Amino acid sequence: MHLQRRWNVRAEFWPRWLLFFFLCASSAAYAALADSKRHPLELEALSEPERVLAQLPALIAEAVGHGQSEEQARLELARANACRVMADWPCQRDAAAAAVDAAGKSGADHLAVRGLIAEARARIAMQDFSNGEHRLGSAEAMLAKHPDGGLLADVMLAYSSMALQLGRHQLMRDYAQRGIDALGEQTAAVVRARLLRNLGRAELELGHPDVARAAMLKATTVAAALDDPKLISELDLELARIARNTRDISEQRAAGERALAVAKRFDNAQIAALGHEVLGLAARDSGELALAETELRAAVAGFEKLVMQTEQRRALRELLRTLLQRQPDRRDAAALMVRLMELDEAMDRRDRAMAGDDFDARLRYAQQEFELHRLARESELAGERERLLSASNRWRALLIAIAIGGVFVTATFLVLQRRANLQLSSANAKLRLAEQRLEREARIDALTGLANRREFESRLSQALAGTVQQGSAVALLFLDIDHLKQVNDGHGHGAGDTLIRCFATRLAACISSNDLVARIGGDEFVVLLEMPEQAAAIRAAETMATAVCAAMTEPLAVSGHSLPLGASIGIAVSRSDSDGDRLMTDADQALYAAKAAGRGTWRRADVH
Repeated sequence: MHLQRRWNVRAEFWPRWLLFFFLCASSAAYAALADSKRHPLELEALSEPERVLAQLPALIAEAVGHGQSEEQARLELARANACRVMADWPCQRDAAAAAVDAAGKSGADHLAVRGLIAEARARIAMQDFSNGEHRLGSAEAMLAKHPDGGLLADVMLAYSSMALQLGRHQLMRDYAQRGIDALGEQTAAVVRARLLRNLGRAELELGHPDVARAAMLKATTVAAALDDPKLISELDLELARIARNTRDISEQRAAGERALAVAKRFDNAQIAALGHEVLGLAARDSGELALAETELRAAVAGFEKLVMQTEQRRALRELLRTLLQRQPDRRDAAALMVRLMELDEAMDRRDRAMAGDDFDARLRYAQQEFELHRLARESELAGERERLLSASNRWRALLIAIAIGGVFVTATFLVLQRRANLQLSSANAKLRLAEQRLEREARIDALTGLANRREFESRLSQALAGTVQQGSAVALLFLDIDHLKQVNDGHGHGAGDTLIRCFATRLAACISSNDLVARIGGDEFVVLLEMPEQAAAIRAAETMATAVCAAMTEPLAVSGHSLPLGASIGIAVSRSDSDGDRLMTDADQALYAAKAAGRGTWRRADVH
């Protein structure tokens, strides 16, 4: 199950300094794969992450308030992308997890997969490998049911980046190639560029510089058409690493300067530290030891601030080499050596902990293997015993056959009787279900799923009886959909039915579970409130009417048309001598008063 436990994590792998770039791989990839499924702010986050993060809280709260789970998932993915650009891994993890939850509520599987990938990438960046791999496994399981080559390529990209962190370059290359194969003929420029980048990096680590450079140049060509400066910066730093192998100092410096410019634009400390490291190595290669010391010190400080121990150790080693090369008797070299040893000890402790996890996993595997062998041996012994019993008891077969013949008739009779009883029970159960369904259909409106007139009249009678016995009060809201006839005439009855269902949904969202909302015919709805006293009933009815009118102000989009949606409401409150007809008459008169007042409002009948 646990990928990292199968890998030798104690290997030395300074290439982890590019983990940030590989973990960023596909959060932006959907610009080409699924633009129609992305929120515009998710794309804007690539260039203006801080501004996007400032806008999102209000939009997310609005989506939650309206119960728009799919919209909430898109907004959370936009937040995760902005956090990714800012290298804020906890923020990306939390936003992606929220996107998965919202996508699950809306049934949007493709958004759930994207959220799982984004969360996995953040967790891997935080070195939470187990949970990161678990999220990727969940994404793969969902894609097995709903295949999508672009999303599968993104999963392979995350696995490839994880392999880089664990120093498994052959596996990194294999996953990158699987991702490219999964893309097929899809454009997906961002994902393709990063897969090619990973492929090139793996080839370089495996000792194939020419193949690596070809893959990296191809990635640069693919990315050239994109407006993604961070991706270009990633590829620049990869090319800088290749340039260092070929002693191309000018290319190293150019790449480092471009990285610092991108880091300043996005306020990204990790890119800045990587850029300083590239410039420091270029300066040392050219003999500018003072400049190399300055740049490498900046890189060490940046990695230390980000708590990136592996990268800090690598940069610290290069800084010590530079100091000793420049001035062998430097006094501050001792302090740096102490810090380097502390980092080595910390990473040794971490590796021992991961090795302990690996030992636990191997122990569990061994226990499972032992249990399987034990069960196999028991199965063999049971089979042998069965064969021995069969051989020793053959003489009893005739007696058993006679006994079976004697009970066959009885058994047949019992089976037939049992079958008849089961059929009768099944028929009775179906009849009861049919009766329950008919009873429910008799009380539920088929179009909206709300209570119908019959249920309303029954509840109204019960409520009015309670006012006599307990002295309580009943408030009745009589609602009418504004402009429904114009919608039916202009757009057809199908649009009208959609409008009625939307009206019912919004109305039900404004009503508590203790109150009754019903459709009594056509465009007429009623709400029944039961309160302990008349004044409370009046307040509750007026508050609810105001909320319903506000909820109906937003137009409804149907087949590309924006249809008006509004409600006129009449309110009547029971008196000591009220009956159902009188209460309905008062509410109806108040409804006509609301329509006369211009619709989209409410009026209450006087209480004498």
